Amino acid sequence: MMDILVNADVFQKTVLGILLISLFWALFCSWSKGIESAIKVLGASCLLSIFLLALSQNSADLRNDGSGILFILKSILFSLHSIKFEIKEHDLPESDSADATGMFFSTLLVLLVIFVPFFLFGYIASVVEPIKKYLKFRCMKHGKNLFFFAGLDEKTLCLAKDIISKDKKAWIIFTSCKLSDLNKDFSQKQMQRCFAFNGTIEEYAKARKNTSYYFIAGDNELQNVDDALSLVKKFSKLTECQKARIQIFVFAKSDTAKQIFNKKNKCGISLSIVNEYELTALNLLLKKPLYYAPEKQGKQTVLLIGLANSGMNILKNLIWANCGNSVEQVQIISIDSDATLKMNYLKRDCPELFCGEYDLVFKDVDPRTSSLSDFLDSLGERINYVTVSTENDKENLEIGNFLHRYFMRNYSDPQKYPYLTILARQRLSEKTSTLIYGNEKSGEFAIRPFGMLEDIYSYDLIVNSEIEKLAMNVHAAYSNFDEMHPSLPKESLTTYMEDENNRYSSRVAAVHIFYKLHALGFSAHVKKQDEVQDPSVVDAWERKIKDNAVLEHLTQLEHDRWNAYMRIAGWIRLPLEKTTQKQRKNTATLEHTCICSWEELKKVDEFFGSDFCAYDRKMILCIPAILGISDNKNINISGVKYILERSKER
Repeated sequence: MMDILVNADVFQKTVLGILLISLFWALFCSWSKGIESAIKVLGASCLLSIFLLALSQNSADLRNDGSGILFILKSILFSLHSIKFEIKEHDLPESDSADATGMFFSTLLVLLVIFVPFFLFGYIASVVEPIKKYLKFRCMKHGKNLFFFAGLDEKTLCLAKDIISKDKKAWIIFTSCKLSDLNKDFSQKQMQRCFAFNGTIEEYAKARKNTSYYFIAGDNELQNVDDALSLVKKFSKLTECQKARIQIFVFAKSDTAKQIFNKKNKCGISLSIVNEYELTALNLLLKKPLYYAPEKQGKQTVLLIGLANSGMNILKNLIWANCGNSVEQVQIISIDSDATLKMNYLKRDCPELFCGEYDLVFKDVDPRTSSLSDFLDSLGERINYVTVSTENDKENLEIGNFLHRYFMRNYSDPQKYPYLTILARQRLSEKTSTLIYGNEKSGEFAIRPFGMLEDIYSYDLIVNSEIEKLAMNVHAAYSNFDEMHPSLPKESLTTYMEDENNRYSSRVAAVHIFYKLHALGFSAHVKKQDEVQDPSVVDAWERKIKDNAVLEHLTQLEHDRWNAYMRIAGWIRLPLEKTTQKQRKNTATLEHTCICSWEELKKVDEFFGSDFCAYDRKMILCIPAILGISDNKNINISGVKYILERSKER
C-alpha cells in the first residue's frame, strides 16, 4: 500500500547511538589532538543528530500518496541504507494537512540535507586522523627504538640521518621544530620515519617497551645541562625497569657539564655527555693509531699543528697513547701561532704534564707562512706522525697539501714518509676525496682526513659505540677486582654511570687495549656473522701473557697510561707524608698517591699495606674477557664479541 515505511523510534535510537559514539571519539580526539578537535567532533555529531530527529518528526507527515519534495529526499536517503524502515498505521496523522510544527521540521530537514554532508565529512576526517595517530603511537610503543631530538642543527641532522639508515625500525621525533623544516634535508623516504613531538615525555617513556634515546643539543651548553636534569627529575618517578630503557645524551664541550653531572643524583638513569672534541680525539687514535706510523731510529716524533679546541684535546690524548708505543723515547712537538700561550694554559690546568716525564715541545710557528718550512727543515727526517688540527677545514687542507709536497721533496726514503692526518669536518665524495687526499688503498703516500661530522655524530660512535661498550667492560673489570666478592653486571653499570671522569678514563683504557695488543703482535676486530675465533691465536696470546717479563712490561704500560690520563685530567701526586692510612686520594683537590712511577708505586703498596700494582695487572689479564673472547658475564656486561688475530703488516 505504501512504497516506504518508516518507524520514528528507529531514528531516536540511532541518534542516541551516534551521540554516545561521538562522546568517546571526542575524548579520544582531546587526548591526541587537543580540546578544539573534541569540540568540532561534538558539534558535527549534534548537527547530524538534529538532522535525524527532524527526519523522525517529518515521518509522521508522510501520507499514502508519497507526494512532495520530502518524499524525494527521503527516498534518496533511505536508498542508501540496508535497513528496511516501516511506518506503522498508528503513526499516521488523522489530518491530511501538515501542521505548523511539521512545516518547520520540513524546512529544517531540507537545510540539513544540504549542509550535513559537509559536517559529516569533517567528522569522519576528525576521526581518521586520531586513528592514524593512535596506530602510529602503538607502533612506536612496540617498535625497536625511539629517538627524541631537542635542537636542530647540522650535527643533529647528521646523527638523525645515520640512525635512520642504521636502525631500520627506529622512529625519529623532533621536539622543537616542524616537519616542514626538514624537507630540504631529508628525503621523502626518510621523512616517513620522522614526526613532530606531541604529548608529554613521561607518557612516551611509560608506554615504551624498548629503549628511548633523548638528545639535547641546543646552542647553550648550560641550558642543555639544565634541560637534561629536568628530564632526569621527570623520569625519577618511573619504575627501575622503565628507567633502564632510557638514555639521555647531552651535547656539551666544556668540563663544566661534567662537574655539574658528577654532583647530581642521576636516579639510575643513563646520562652521557657528547663532547665533540673528545670523540674526535678518541676516534682518531682508534682508527688511525700511532703505531701505523713508520718506525725510525732514535726518538719517535709526533708533530701536532694547531692548538685550538680540537688540537688541545688531541695533544692531551696523544700523551697517554704514546705510553703503548714500542719506541721508548717519544717526543710530541706542538706548533701554533700562539703555542707558548697554549702551553701556559696547559701548565695551569695540568701541571704534572711538565714534571719531566714527557717530552713536550711548544713552538710559536704560524703554519700558514714560510716559517713552517723553516721549522720542518730544522727537524730533518725524524717526524713519524703528523696531525693538522686548526679549526678551519680550508687551512687544514692547504697545510696538508704543503706537507705532502714537502715530505715527498725532502725525505729520501718513501717508506719513511710520516703518517699524515688532517682534521676535515665536511665529507667529500669518494672521487673528489681521491683527487684531493690521494688513494691510500693503492699504497701511495696519501693524506688521511679524520673528524668528519658524519663520523663523529653517528649511530656507531654515539648510540651503538664500540668504545662505550668496551669502556663498560673495563669498568666492570676494575669493579670485579675482588674475585671472592664479584660485582654483578647491574651494579657495575650503575657505578659506571655515576662519574663522568671515570667514564672517560674507561674509554681511554678501552682504546689503549689495541695499543697493548699491537705491542705483542696482535690485533682485534668486531666479530662478523658466522666468523669463528682461531683457538691457536688465543693460545698464543695466553702463552705470552704467562711470561712474567711480558706481563710485567704490559702492567707497567698500563700504569703509565693511567698516570698520563690522570695528569691530563688535572690530577697531581699526593705525597705519602701528606696522606693518612685511610685516604689515598682527594677528589676535591685532585690529588692521588698512586700517580707515581712503577717503582714508587711499590712503596705506596707498602705504606697502605695493599697491592695497587695488582689493579694494573688485573687489567692486562682481563683483556680477553673485556673483548668478549673469553666468557665472563660479570666483566663483559655489554655483550661485545671480538676476534683476536695476529697483526698484519701495513
